[in-house]
Amino acid sequence: MKKRFLFICCFIYCFMIGVKLFAIDGMIIPTLDYAITDKWNKTLSETTPKINRVSAVCKKQYFLLPIFFTKCSVDKENKADISCSIKIISPDKSEYFSQENIQVYKGKIKNENTVYHLSSAMLKICFEPEDKFGKYKILVTLNDKISGKSKPLDANIELKKMTSYKNFNIKKEKDISEWLTMYYTNPEPEKTTGYFLYYINSDFIEDDNAYYPIFSFFLEVFKNNKFLHSELLDAYFKQDENRRRPLLFLLANLNIEDTNFEKKLTKEELEFFIEERTNPIPSIYG
Repeated sequence: MKKRFLFICCFIYCFMIGVKLFAIDGMIIPTLDYAITDKWNKTLSETTPKINRVSAVCKKQYFLLPIFFTKCSVDKENKADISCSIKIISPDKSEYFSQENIQVYKGKIKNENTVYHLSSAMLKICFEPEDKFGKYKILVTLNDKISGKSKPLDANIELKKMTSYKNFNIKKEKDISEWLTMYYTNPEPEKTTGYFLYYINSDFIEDDNAYYPIFSFFLEVFKNNKFLHSELLDAYFKQDENRRRPLLFLLANLNIEDTNFEKKLTKEELEFFIEERTNPIPSIYG
């Protein structure tokens, strides 16, 4: 009887001060999609954009951990205040990483018709060279500061060995066209080196009108995926000498500094490399 009385009193009080109390819910989806915020903001509230979940990554490969929440409580100004804690458990069951009181969202809920809302901040995570291969467990506790309620969320991510670019079988120009077209909706950064090397060794590169947009696209992908830089350096001296210049141009615009690599360059290559690194091309992506 007392519990029921207290609940009724609490309900009446919340009604009087204009606070809407709900049981918060949510989900976490590891992804490699750097355009996820753009996609989310440009999607109608009645629909949900396709979110590409990543199940495995390589060492030094960053992945994003967006947090989606729903049924959060708001104050009388329609403002939400949500934080979270995160803990990552390594394959041997030990604690790999933890952090408390991460701000997820604070402010007005812009569209109450939207089923899920995307966190204003997004975690960006990568594993280091010394980390163990295997499956990692991601544990997130979503905390609604207005209602005082919490929701545990979890996801898995596997740390695997990197697949060499040599293992991706690219046979024709149509393959690269399809990969370029689909990358925005289904990013596959691990294939980028293989496709770039195919591109600079094909007749496709002779199309002057397409060169700058395609090169800029590859440059942007490599900038966001620095774990690929080492295999780019390794691939350079395996290319025919007359096909090396576009790859050197890419490496220069990535502002890569590697003394051992530079020592192996000819005098002409080194001069070109330093000149292009000093004067990089402007990004078409802003």
